[in-house]
Amino acid sequence: MKKRISILLLTTVCLGISLFLISCSDDDIIAPYTETTTDASLITYYFPIDQGYTATYEVRDSDGRTSATTFKVGGAVPFSNATATQWFYQNGTGYDTSFIVVTGASLYLYEGINGVGERILQGPLQPGAKWTRYPGYDSDTASIVTGDEDFGEILGGEDGGNGGAVTKVFPTTGSNELKVEAVETIILANGSSFAGAARVVNQLSDGSTNKYWFAPGYGLVRYVIGATQSYPNGRQLGELVSFVK
Repeated sequence: MKKRISILLLTTVCLGISLFLISCSDDDIIAPYTETTTDASLITYYFPIDQGYTATYEVRDSDGRTSATTFKVGGAVPFSNATATQWFYQNGTGYDTSFIVVTGASLYLYEGINGVGERILQGPLQPGAKWTRYPGYDSDTASIVTGDEDFGEILGGEDGGNGGAVTKVFPTTGSNELKVEAVETIILANGSSFAGAARVVNQLSDGSTNKYWFAPGYGLVRYVIGATQSYPNGRQLGELVSFVK
């Protein structure tokens, strides 16, 4: 039986990074957390794909609009020459279906059967680690464009004049190269705390920064699109508010 937990009711969420031991203490919550993850086989620890896992985010735009985004993990299905896990993005009353494929230490998201795989994460998730979202493309490209589709756009965004509207089922955007900037404790606006989160960053063409925090056991817990020194919450901020494990 699955248990629904509202993060708004949590005062602390604490996870260790040890392979076989998870521990929690007040020190883990209030002190800087610098331990790195060195075992690449644990990549799904930072992006759970157990069937039924559901995560809901509050998304706040810079103009003050607030909305909710929900992701849900489905079952395993055949996919090309591999096996994929269904990944659902709630769109109104229905869901858009995409697919997660894990290849070694890399985790890819395909927005459709014939889509291009986007490498969301690659282990080991330790500070300084880098990878390209779309292998084979220039790592310095500010916005990955193929044909009329701009893979760099955020959820529900448009392609910035490069063609038609593009709906993206995951909030990664911007330059092709992703980098682990730090492994740290992240505290959300509601006070929920996640230790050992990998802070992954890349850039937009205007020089602003995108930041994504992946916490062990919970996946993406916070993201900021277009952060600057003057506007640290960027043009869009998403934070995890509830989950089902």
